[in-house]
Amino acid sequence: MQDSSQLKLEKWKSLLLRIDINLEGIVCEKIYYPYKIRELDVYKFRSFYRDLSGESFEEELSILNEQCINEFELALNRKLPEDYKYYCQVFGKGIFGIKNICIDCPDIGAINEYLGSSQGILEACLETYRFEGIADHEIEQLIENALIFGHGSDYLIFVFDLRSYDEEDKSCEIYGLKYDYSNSYIRKIGRNFFTFVRDSIVGEGLKREFPELIFPLPVSEEESLARGECRYKGTTFTPIPKYDSLEY
Repeated sequence: MQDSSQLKLEKWKSLLLRIDINLEGIVCEKIYYPYKIRELDVYKFRSFYRDLSGESFEEELSILNEQCINEFELALNRKLPEDYKYYCQVFGKGIFGIKNICIDCPDIGAINEYLGSSQGILEACLETYRFEGIADHEIEQLIENALIFGHGSDYLIFVFDLRSYDEEDKSCEIYGLKYDYSNSYIRKIGRNFFTFVRDSIVGEGLKREFPELIFPLPVSEEESLARGECRYKGTTFTPIPKYDSLEY
């Protein structure tokens, strides 16, 4: 019989089976892996790309093991949502197609820099809310205790409220924060990280329930959606190489 942790990993692997893998993040070309898979395997990707193009790449995937996640929690001095930790062990950092939503995983090779970058973005978000007159005490406390785990275009970030971690469900409250001047929003999304990824990122939940966070799209993305490009489908995932920095 599988133990609880293995079953939870399998849940994420089953979700991965539904997703098309775009290798553009690691080979800089729009190339799709032709098979549905339960595990991301950089060695299989290298072999596939070498057979296809005759060239090679040496990038590593940003998937984390349990030891790395524990190291990050120790540095953070907070507990991460359990489902997020399993996500980082199966998917790693990467971009989900529709609306280009990136789910990040900690950079274990540069923890202080990673947390410093996150803090800088949160401070910019708070300054925008203050400028617009919507930064009350609760919002300031939320941002002070937030950890960014994802982002989209147009000044959109997704955060965990680390104050809200509960041992019973091993989860935190999830918020979407948009901090574009004169177009800012704060939306509480829920607590279940797996449901958030499955239904709101891979599925259509974000567009249906929180359209103000992701619309309007940049013109180039609207055109690409109209053409039906695979990279803009919610079921496309682009792995980002280990330690590659992303702009928020």
